[in-house]
Amino acid sequence: MADATGILALVEAAKRALEEDSRYRQDDEIRALPEVRVINTATDSIRRQCILLTTRQNDRGAALLLPYIVRKRAGLTVDDVETILSPPAGLSDAPDPWASHKIDVLTGQIEATWKSADDAGRARLRPHLERVAVSVPSAALRLRRLTTAADGTERVPYELITMTSVVGQAMRQAVAAAAEPDAAKTALVRLLTAYPITGKPGAKWGPEATAVLGMLREPGDTIASLLDTAFDGLYDEHGHPGLPGRGYWYGRFSRHGTDRDEAFLCGTTVLAGQAAASDPELLPQLRRLALTAIAGGARPHSVRLANHCVAAIADAGLPSSVTELLNTERGTRHGALVRTVRKSLDALAAAQGLTRDQLLEMAVEDHGLSPDGTRRVALAGGWAAVAETDGRAARIGYEDPGGKPRTSLPAAVNQASSDTLAEFKKDIKAIRATVGNERTRLDACLAADRRWPWRSGGVSTSGTRSLVSSPAGWSGRSALPRNRMAQSIRARW
Repeated sequence: MADATGILALVEAAKRALEEDSRYRQDDEIRALPEVRVINTATDSIRRQCILLTTRQNDRGAALLLPYIVRKRAGLTVDDVETILSPPAGLSDAPDPWASHKIDVLTGQIEATWKSADDAGRARLRPHLERVAVSVPSAALRLRRLTTAADGTERVPYELITMTSVVGQAMRQAVAAAAEPDAAKTALVRLLTAYPITGKPGAKWGPEATAVLGMLREPGDTIASLLDTAFDGLYDEHGHPGLPGRGYWYGRFSRHGTDRDEAFLCGTTVLAGQAAASDPELLPQLRRLALTAIAGGARPHSVRLANHCVAAIADAGLPSSVTELLNTERGTRHGALVRTVRKSLDALAAAQGLTRDQLLEMAVEDHGLSPDGTRRVALAGGWAAVAETDGRAARIGYEDPGGKPRTSLPAAVNQASSDTLAEFKKDIKAIRATVGNERTRLDACLAADRRWPWRSGGVSTSGTRSLVSSPAGWSGRSALPRNRMAQSIRARW
């Protein structure tokens, strides 16, 4: 039954079977239809002819059938692909209303043909692929990846990054502006544009991400700029409805044709999680992006992107990871994101053989504070900036060269130590966030009637008992690290 009549009979029978209440059937049920199975179990030659015939037909039945008979490679030739991608020959040929859908589902077959073609065959297919990549956005990325991979030039394939949204345009500009060599930019673009639209990446993606990070000269700065660009793009898109070219992003990214942008950003967060192990300043950016991605009430930008940010924060495995996860939990009421944060905390605790309470007790950052809750930073001219905490707040004070407390700095000292003061004020802000997290955690512990049977060893300082020993009652953990922040808060409550 390999003649044209037999092929036509097979295709028409499958179309009739498929058009009968196909919308009420699952994919597995459709593939199990006898008329469809006959095509899928036939020889490669027969399947190839069925695919070509279905592609040439312009009716709805052909569009319904094609996705179920192209999953297995059929060995399409360069001539076959050229015929499929060629535009109508003349005005008498009616345009196929299903052309974009057919090319989308045939992309896998086209990729297989491209990989097996020689240089002459690829030269024939290249102009067709470039033309179709413009007219069929859903298949554009995969088709462009084929042509750019075979491009012998040293240019960075920026065209792989979509331009269908504010975020996509901004990300392309951010990559172009990065102070990285073109080879590293090329590897970065290919890696992030290969991140899947749905589900998890393949097993090869993780090692490739590690290799790309090794190629970047300044991985922290480059990824930080991408995260900032993502945040600014999401904020602009969401924060200014009614402006030309900007509207509310209700639902998933794909509702505006930007599902590739979402995948690109998700891949960026995975890279950020790896880079944050040596650059913890990426963690607050991930937390900020997670809360922005979940904005919009019942119709957030992207729950998937927010969950990826939380996972990246946890993957860093730093003490500040716990702080940022807690800040994320406090910053949203979105149930799905809160559950993801709590699962991440449980996973971090389990990895260390602890309960969540033990992890939260041990992982509190001390921010370089001394046992009396102060921290001093040297400034110009013998002056010093002093951070003072009392369990309720953190304040900035100053000391002159003679050690006398002051409320302000001389203008010359302020100017000479501007960079040091800027970093110090950032640390003060982080200390205040940690104090707030600890007060919230201890409130919950007290509400649950949690008790701390402290051992002896406390000392009194200025009428306040500063507890420096570990809580008893945790079997096997008799020498826990000291949580000075929690001790200070408990002592002053």
